[in-house]
Amino acid sequence: GCFPNIKRKMTEEQFIKNNTNVGDFPDMPDAFLINLYHNIKNKEIKMLEGKGCLAASQKHGWLFRRSKRKNWKKQYFVLLGPLLFYFKSDEEASSITPDDLSDENYLKKKGVGKLCLEGIQVKLCDYVKGGPKGRFYCELLLRGGSTSNALPGSLASVEASTTEIVAAETEEDLHGWVQAIGQVTNNPFEQLLQSKKGD
Repeated sequence: GCFPNIKRKMTEEQFIKNNTNVGDFPDMPDAFLINLYHNIKNKEIKMLEGKGCLAASQKHGWLFRRSKRKNWKKQYFVLLGPLLFYFKSDEEASSITPDDLSDENYLKKKGVGKLCLEGIQVKLCDYVKGGPKGRFYCELLLRGGSTSNALPGSLASVEASTTEIVAAETEEDLHGWVQAIGQVTNNPFEQLLQSKKGD
């Protein structure tokens, strides 16, 4: 089950009883409470928040990412300041410290991806050809490519821009990512969402 440490789990009936006749508030409909009970019961909660690089992150969670070969993979993303890392799993992300992430050789060995978000532009898309259906997409236009090898201000760093495409399960989740990216790069949400044409 979701909560192995809890031996006696609440039944649907107990959940409704616990959330009925609460103070002076009107009761919520049974159908709503039943739905809420099953959502809680079926949604596994993993206690990874305070571990590894997740503890210091501004946001972390699952996104779909399109690789250079146009394959889509579900990967675990961690936003740490103006850097966005992606991992094979949430367990892997929780076992790696922020110090490990500053070691380029370590990242290569572990197969951890890194995107530098300085000067980023974000464009929301309705759908991307070949992408998983029913997802919410955005393009991340990265200046200076996905790594920061080019010297700041050099021609290479201006011209070598790459586009990463990611997709979220819900529109709310995607907007949460865009807002978090806006905060770490000091870009207001609206400004960040300008399409490349309005640049």
